[in-house]
Amino acid sequence: MEHAPRHVVVFGELSPEQKRKYSKFIIDHNVKFAKNADGLFVATVRLERPIAPAIVAPLPKHMSLQERLRNIHVVTVPEALGRYTALCSMLETSPEMDAAKQPLSDVNLIKLLHEVYDAREAEPQGDVDQPSFCAFLLHFFQTRYGLPSLVHQHIFELLFSLYAHRDDLEAELFSSFLDGTYDDDALRFFLDARSKLVAMTTRDTLGTKLNVAKDSVWMSKAQCFVLAHHVYGARLGAPYLAFMNKMKEYVAGQPMPRSVHETMEMNEFLSLALETHQLLRANGTADYVPEIKENPPTSPADEKQRLFALLQRVRHRQDHALAVEADGWLPHQEHGQPYPPSPKSPTWK
Repeated sequence: MEHAPRHVVVFGELSPEQKRKYSKFIIDHNVKFAKNADGLFVATVRLERPIAPAIVAPLPKHMSLQERLRNIHVVTVPEALGRYTALCSMLETSPEMDAAKQPLSDVNLIKLLHEVYDAREAEPQGDVDQPSFCAFLLHFFQTRYGLPSLVHQHIFELLFSLYAHRDDLEAELFSSFLDGTYDDDALRFFLDARSKLVAMTTRDTLGTKLNVAKDSVWMSKAQCFVLAHHVYGARLGAPYLAFMNKMKEYVAGQPMPRSVHETMEMNEFLSLALETHQLLRANGTADYVPEIKENPPTSPADEKQRLFALLQRVRHRQDHALAVEADGWLPHQEHGQPYPPSPKSPTWK
């Protein structure tokens, strides 16, 4: 242990106040002086840190059950928000909504839901497990608003709006992810299917950006088939066929017949896709079967021979179908009518 540096104090050089303090210190601690070789009285004083007394842990104070219950912070959840208990338990205050304040409109609510979906989909996919959807939603509002009071206010506004629009399929789907009806694995499947749906409709509208928060997206029968193929894989696979059966039953059970061009709304498709996903998981079946090509890849020589045979068939068809009339006019290949019409034809005017 290193010694502290020495400090020499000459009593005769001190001020009257310092002499008084040092004198009191010498008397209180019974400091002994000795005469040195120079005839001066010298005392050596060493300051040490006092030994800390042993800390004795106090005995736990006996508390009654009522006192312990009073010290527990309990979040009271209204009956209307009973299905959102998992999210409300993460908050520090009980849900309260001003009766005079109206819930979010359906457009603003759907816009907010899709913002949450987009943010969840943008989360990096790694080996680390993602937080639960309730924890992610809390983090989403904390990142956006910061202050706990504002975070709680907007979360409660969302929950009361979900309850007010509980008859809407889109609000019901979101609530199903919050209350645990669909787990995080089902949410990942939902977001993947939603992403493929938006990409397909954007492609079919020639690149027009789709606003799923404002536009009611209806899909034709052909689009449903194509999207189901993208989501479930091979058309002869069990996942694709299981979804097709659910889709046929759903469309057949509608009170009004669906047209070929407006067969199913976007949220109807996603809801059926989630039900199919849950059914396949319960049966231990994979929800995607890759497409297997029946014809093996051909060699360059075989491909060249196939194209040459195709060219020969096209030339043979042209030689027999395009016969020149006596007046020199050539009938149209597709319609079988003179194009342009012959001046000698009865249709010429």
